[in-house]
Amino acid sequence: MMKNLNVYSFSKSDVTRHIVIDHSVIIEELVTETIGRLLEIDCNTSKALGPVSGGLSFHQKTLLITDKFGEIGNKSKKIIAFYQIRNKFAHLTISTWTDFFSISDTYKKIEKDLNIWYDKEENNETSYENKVRLLYFYLTREIFYFLIEINKDWAVNKGRKIAENDIKQKLFELTIENPSEDIRKVWNQIKEELS
Repeated sequence: MMKNLNVYSFSKSDVTRHIVIDHSVIIEELVTETIGRLLEIDCNTSKALGPVSGGLSFHQKTLLITDKFGEIGNKSKKIIAFYQIRNKFAHLTISTWTDFFSISDTYKKIEKDLNIWYDKEENNETSYENKVRLLYFYLTREIFYFLIEINKDWAVNKGRKIAENDIKQKLFELTIENPSEDIRKVWNQIKEELS
């Protein structure tokens, strides 16, 4: 059992493979929703993003995110590492972090990266598996927050565009209603209505 509270876990399981799969399902859904918002596609009816066979794979979706946002503080490397972890843990032969890192030097490098990326995070775990699990939780949390930030920025920009259009429309309507009015009076009326 981990010493640290599982506050970073999106899983109710204590089995490493289940944790990885549970986390990847949540992140993949958030990636899908994010891409849908950015492209203004309904994920429920989309052939590419929807839950139909032949749609984009999780890997392809993560590539779209990294294509869109590029190298933002190692984010693309972290998303790719997350995808690689998910991909290997989906196989029945991989059930522990030791199994995962022993596959090849590529996966051994992920262990080194996790230790570098989260060296300042608290990790008082004594067992190797739990130490790595906590590093994985930090990775998941960072990707989750990154995707939330993208969605927040999208919502702010969308709200800004709606507000700009509303103000333009209101100014236009008031000017048509009062063509002889001083434009400053019309603008003051809009400001009063917005207050």
